[in-house]
Amino acid sequence: MNTKLHINQIDNYKKNFGISFRSSTIFYFKKSKTFNTIVNFMDYWKIKKSINVMIIASLRDLQGKLIFRERVSFDKGPVINYTPKIEEDSFEGSLEMEAIANDDLGIPYAAMLVLYEVGKSITMVHGYTRTYSPHEIEEKKVIEFGEEAGLVCRDTDDVRSFIIGHNGISIKEEQLAKLWVSNIKGETIEKEIKIKQLNPFETFKIYPRDHIDNLIKFLDGKDGNVAISYKLSGGFTRTVVGNETLDGTEFQVYHS
Repeated sequence: MNTKLHINQIDNYKKNFGISFRSSTIFYFKKSKTFNTIVNFMDYWKIKKSINVMIIASLRDLQGKLIFRERVSFDKGPVINYTPKIEEDSFEGSLEMEAIANDDLGIPYAAMLVLYEVGKSITMVHGYTRTYSPHEIEEKKVIEFGEEAGLVCRDTDDVRSFIIGHNGISIKEEQLAKLWVSNIKGETIEKEIKIKQLNPFETFKIYPRDHIDNLIKFLDGKDGNVAISYKLSGGFTRTVVGNETLDGTEFQVYHS
């Protein structure tokens, strides 16, 4: 894509992130008989800044359609382990967590963790992305072009690597993204891939093995590295990445 973006770090060093009355993060969410998703967080806003916040949880399906929204309360204590109560035995999508205040929170990113319990494994990662607030977009304080790396791929006959991302608050037109895979020998394969038009809040999943021919042979049983270049609309371009067994018994994540 060859898009260059200069980021002035002066505001970051001064911790000047604009007016942050809303702090948020969005997670990949899945529920099944063998897969459980839990969001863990504490009321650090009150501890650090003496600010009361309203926590709003929004569950959406993979296409970005809102399933339900509810308030999450600290009535029972300052630490919460939250899982939406849904009737479906099997569900996949995203879970957005927002902290809304009547004072400046300082940082628009919510410090929360997500835990994934599945079969033989448990894994966790902190909030990796978020949707921008309308005033941030209006003031052009956004980064919607992502050069994301750091995916260790371990693709074999039994394991596949993945990239999971979430679009922001507006439609992102169909795009051609770039995918790079490097093996332990320093060899790199570059591939242009199509990402279809994304709805607001839509979740997308990319499996490198679907786009890189003979990926298992290319890696030859050793760890490889994946990077991706793509764009979102109204969302921060960081993804959750990892590896999972094809039989669904193990699932491990970190962020790009």
